[in-house]
Amino acid sequence: MQLLFKRFAIICSILLGVLLIDGCEEPELGKILTEGKVEFDVTYPYIDSNNVLIKFMPDEMEMKFKDNIYKHEWVAGLGLFKTGYVADCNQTIVGYILKLINVKYKSTFDKDGISILNGSYPEYNFVPSTNTKLIAGYTCHEGIIEFPGKELPDFSVFYTTHLKITNPNWCNPLSKVPGVMLEYQLTKYNLTMKFTATSVIEEQIDIKDFKIPSEFEAISNKRMEYKLKETFMSFQE
Repeated sequence: MQLLFKRFAIICSILLGVLLIDGCEEPELGKILTEGKVEFDVTYPYIDSNNVLIKFMPDEMEMKFKDNIYKHEWVAGLGLFKTGYVADCNQTIVGYILKLINVKYKSTFDKDGISILNGSYPEYNFVPSTNTKLIAGYTCHEGIIEFPGKELPDFSVFYTTHLKITNPNWCNPLSKVPGVMLEYQLTKYNLTMKFTATSVIEEQIDIKDFKIPSEFEAISNKRMEYKLKETFMSFQE
């Protein structure tokens, strides 16, 4: 009887251990997608919400992705202002666009051009965290962006690896983040914008959506950066 009791106790211990392991390893939420659309809210954490200029600034951004290419686009002022870019992660080129009323510009940046464009962003450390957050139906992993020189306040980003884009952040200042970010912030031209995904939609994307219309005037990288800076600085006057 004593031997039977010991065997029973051993079996119970094994079963309890299995249950504890299974309970700790919750599956990540969010369908794996190779193409689709992500919608973001855009906010400005360091601008007073009563600032009258807020209503003229973009409050939403749309991202479309397919075949390791993605497009970010945001619109403001009833469509009078539009900017964004198409990032080809296969060829490491980025096409930026800027629309100001009836003036339309485009400029293609290669990897060297992107390095120059992002060169003013402060040095930072990416510190992985064990924390997760559910955003737009996806379990996102936290990473801490720390600035040793204290040029900017530290902040968290949350990213997923279930949206299949290889090296998605190569063309933005947060290139050390190893996944598609669904919550993050970027500071450029003294303006900090925070992006938070509100929905991830599985849908077929026409590859033509990544083609920049021919009516956009091609300008140099240097001139495009000047125009972008001029535009974003105007929001802060």
